[in-house]
Amino acid sequence: MAEVKDVAKNPLKFNKEFSDAVRAATQHIYLSREQFNAVKHAGVSAVMADVLGEELAEVFGNGVEFVQDIRGIIDQRNVTDDHKDLLNNAIGRAYAKRNPGLSANKYYQAMAALAQSGNLVANPRFKLPGSSHPRLQSRVRAKYIQETVEKALQPETIGLLSKPLAAKNPADLNGPEGKVFDLPEKSRSQSLISRKTAKRSVLGNSKTVASNMRRRHVYGEEQARNPFDLNNPKLERQAEMLERNPARARQMIKAAGRDPELFGL
Repeated sequence: MAEVKDVAKNPLKFNKEFSDAVRAATQHIYLSREQFNAVKHAGVSAVMADVLGEELAEVFGNGVEFVQDIRGIIDQRNVTDDHKDLLNNAIGRAYAKRNPGLSANKYYQAMAALAQSGNLVANPRFKLPGSSHPRLQSRVRAKYIQETVEKALQPETIGLLSKPLAAKNPADLNGPEGKVFDLPEKSRSQSLISRKTAKRSVLGNSKTVASNMRRRHVYGEEQARNPFDLNNPKLERQAEMLERNPARARQMIKAAGRDPELFGL
């Protein structure tokens, strides 16, 4: 089960420390940058609710977003990001209340499943509904959050708040056990950092493009086909291309009519 050490972070570094903890628990899971952010907020809220209780977790989550509101005076984008985080925080707390006693990693992975199934908010421009009457504003938002949380945690719900990750059986992405669409076994040991390093080394590198063309020659006709095609996906080839040549992977993902962001590009 989640422990005090899972929430006892350095006040000056808590954002990085929580990010590292979530990344370690989800490093083998397909998550875009926006999905990872959603998983971090929901997952940390779930862990805090399990360890400290739902009320204290809500106080902490709202406090962090209040700081975002202050930053929003300087940069308005922080306010809309605040809306997204508030809803994801509420989903995480509600999940922990329904599924108490899990380890921190299990909570993070369960939130990754929700993100993949489209039941966490990934869009940073998301806005909570409001009211023209100031006194009704908080009531309208509270009701919306309550109803949305209820729907998001139903195992049969898919794509409630964002586009779900394409998979053969999307219903398997959601559930209290935290089922997720993993990277192939071969690639599970490769960290997110190595993927980012590969992306930086490949973008704008013409030698890599030439090397990729030679590799297609060697692999033959079968391997040269688009591994991101929904009708005939090849997960192992996808992982290899995402790692070795993200620029080419992006092209092939678009050619297959899919969103590169779902693959962390």
